[in-house]
Amino acid sequence: MLEGFAAFLLAKYLGNYLNGLTKDNLRVSITTGNLVLENITFKQEALDDFQLPLTVKAGFVGRLQLIVPWKNLQSRPAEIRLTNVFLIAKPKSLDQVDTDTDEEKKLKRKRQILQMSEYLRDDTTDTNSPKSQSFTTRLTTRIIDNLQVFIDNVHIRYEDAETIPGHPFVAGITLEKLHAETSDSAWKPTFVSSDQKCIHKLVSLKHFAVYWNPDTNFVDNWDSLNQMGEFMNNSIFKENTNPPEHHFIVKPISSTLKLRVNKSNIPDLNIPKYGLKFLFNSIGIVLSELQFRNITRVAGNILNYNLSAKFRKLRPKVKPKQNPVVWWHYAYEATISPIREKKALWRWDSILKAKKDRQSYIQI
Repeated sequence: MLEGFAAFLLAKYLGNYLNGLTKDNLRVSITTGNLVLENITFKQEALDDFQLPLTVKAGFVGRLQLIVPWKNLQSRPAEIRLTNVFLIAKPKSLDQVDTDTDEEKKLKRKRQILQMSEYLRDDTTDTNSPKSQSFTTRLTTRIIDNLQVFIDNVHIRYEDAETIPGHPFVAGITLEKLHAETSDSAWKPTFVSSDQKCIHKLVSLKHFAVYWNPDTNFVDNWDSLNQMGEFMNNSIFKENTNPPEHHFIVKPISSTLKLRVNKSNIPDLNIPKYGLKFLFNSIGIVLSELQFRNITRVAGNILNYNLSAKFRKLRPKVKPKQNPVVWWHYAYEATISPIREKKALWRWDSILKAKKDRQSYIQI
């Protein structure tokens, strides 16, 4: 049961962003307890969920490993390891916006949520007794409490030669490593049992940085993923290596996060539900005038894109000089349609339909 559910979650969440991930092929690997996937490419629509004018230019995950010791889940932690996560994004034009496709994606997400809830309900009804249900719940909780996450070498890069004509720029986020482990009260990595009232998580962050390079040329096409991966890896700030030539907005930060979670169901005003403690060596933030102007232009472009994308379905396919009448009609509809929609919600037929839909939903 847990193997199938793990495969379902991976296919549901990672399948929206990475190519070649299906529930069937994941389930076979997860059952063995050691899932290893290498050089998985990002889907071109991987960034659509962020509702930003971005699309994937190129990108891949060098190695994804999921270790689940099915025979020793009560004594060994499950691990997720991600290595070499590289992604290059570029601007997305309004011509690439498909309103019908966006609606289909929203409907698909809703169906995925329903599928997951039905999967959980079916798995619960398959258990023969309350005792088996309790065991499954405790086992799942123990897996989550002891889950370890190791992420190494992350570089997310945005290349733009369109927003400011004649002044191409690149911006990005780099990270050498992010490790999250379960620990004891002394913050030493350990395995905890399910009867612990408090769970401690130790998160180590090394060399997280944000850069913005104005007036910078970039490579339009890569000959291979290996060539792109080598470039992206060399552009990450790392210890004991030559620093990359970036104009950092947030200089490389290394820190430790200590998280304490109170799992007790009995409220206690003296013990908070969550306790966070950040430890930083230093934080450096630098912003030049040119970087600031670039950022404001990009922010304005995002605002205009979201506003235009909302009415993309109404937008004429001809230029304003060719047919100014249809453009005036477009401006009128773009202004009136939101008002019309709000008024429609308060009509008696809309209220009656909402009432019937609610009653049908309750019966389900």
